[in-house]
Amino acid sequence: AEDLFWLGRYAERTDAQARLARGTLARLSDQSGIENSQATETLASACRTKPLRSHGAELEREFIDRVLGEVKDEDLRDTVANVHRLARVLRDTVSNDAWRILNELYRALSGFKIGQVLTSAGLLELLDNLIVTIAAFVGLASDSMTRGQAWRFLDMGRRIERVSFISKFLQDTLVASTGDPVLLEAVLEITDSSLTYRRRYLTHLETHAVADLLLADETNPRSVAFQLSLIDQHLAALPRDISHPDRNFDQRVLLKMRASIQLTDFLELC
Repeated sequence: AEDLFWLGRYAERTDAQARLARGTLARLSDQSGIENSQATETLASACRTKPLRSHGAELEREFIDRVLGEVKDEDLRDTVANVHRLARVLRDTVSNDAWRILNELYRALSGFKIGQVLTSAGLLELLDNLIVTIAAFVGLASDSMTRGQAWRFLDMGRRIERVSFISKFLQDTLVASTGDPVLLEAVLEITDSSLTYRRRYLTHLETHAVADLLLADETNPRSVAFQLSLIDQHLAALPRDISHPDRNFDQRVLLKMRASIQLTDFLELC
């Protein structure tokens, strides 16, 4: 159960890291104007636990080093290696097609070399492939697993990791953005919610609307509320010792989180 849980978490973490790196690198390669530069630096800082020290042209080089270079700080290579390691442990649980996809993912990343001349185009292509490949793995794993406890732990890992990423990402970007439209557009793109936002709000970008969509909208598969709703379903289906005095602690924690989101006035909060 623990291995399945962490396989789900690392698979989702790979997707999140790749999407954030892709969105940031695309803007680092095409900076135009002060507003774009400020938004790009905010995104680059959100990618790492330690702040980036460079600015301007040097920022792209340092960023690539942090994502795939020599700097070891839970980078993308480490995350994919953990996915591959756990999939090997769970070889009898993962389908043959899903296993082949993970092998391709691992080989593509481990074989990628950063030369003396750092080219963002090659890295962008790699990140595109990573996102598509991890999506294929998640789809195959979900499609080939029976809806028993094994699948629930795998899916709970993914959902908890997505909640963690979205919460931290919005904290690093929206809190101090003061409604920067360039940054808001990047946030929606990285969280794969641009189309949903456009259909609902047309083209006008507002911080409270972005926050509501990514935190409180239970119909958006990329929102925190959507993940918490699914986690609630998983917890309700898992067996538990009904005689234990603290048997519902996990469900109470979840209820508190869901209520805090549902009762929030995002217009006032933002």
